[in-house]
Amino acid sequence: MQENGCVRFTDVYVIYLIGFDLGKPIESKAFAEWFANSFKAVEMWWAPHLTEPTLSRYLKERRNLAKQVRYRKAFEELIKQDRTLIGLPYLERERYARLKLIELMVHVKDNRFKFLHKCRLECIPYLLVHNSGVAIITLWLHVTCIEGGLTTDEIIMVEKELYDARCSITASYPIGESIENEFLKRRNSLRELAESLMRILQGSIMYSEKSFEESFRIFREKLRKDEEAALKDLYK
Repeated sequence: MQENGCVRFTDVYVIYLIGFDLGKPIESKAFAEWFANSFKAVEMWWAPHLTEPTLSRYLKERRNLAKQVRYRKAFEELIKQDRTLIGLPYLERERYARLKLIELMVHVKDNRFKFLHKCRLECIPYLLVHNSGVAIITLWLHVTCIEGGLTTDEIIMVEKELYDARCSITASYPIGESIENEFLKRRNSLRELAESLMRILQGSIMYSEKSFEESFRIFREKLRKDEEAALKDLYK
């Protein structure tokens, strides 16, 4: 749209990609299935052996919520691109898996971003986990302007500075008492959100060869006793 001769954008996507080390190699398919069935913030997951995404256990048990998955087609398109661009021999090796998390509402509190106060901000997190022990968090930020629109300079500012801006982050529908909800309540920026996801993933892998569940139980217990020491332990 144009306003006083200035081009403004009313529907904008900003994408953040955060790659990191999980700490050790994993079986990505098994991990994705466990993660999707253990955390309420996961909506669906996919590995190359599946013809389509699989709903998480939480959504399977709540079909009314499953109907609210607004970005399912975007996840399906991502998978379609994998099948188009990645060679079949590699897909058949099942070296990676993808997960889609719940949409999150972002409320910016940083006064530098007053121009976003009349915008709706949704964050759609995706995860990719690879057998090599590498993971990628993708944060799709969807900015919808209710009034007016964003200038080119404002979009550039969002891209460069919003990741660290002070904000509150909430799930788009209730996920009740859960570890991920505890983490969300304490996160004050998109960076802190991404770091929290990293810690949950790493904590699910680093502490036990027995199972992901046992590893995460040990990690959570360490967090309860001494969060600072537990986080240092992850990165030593």
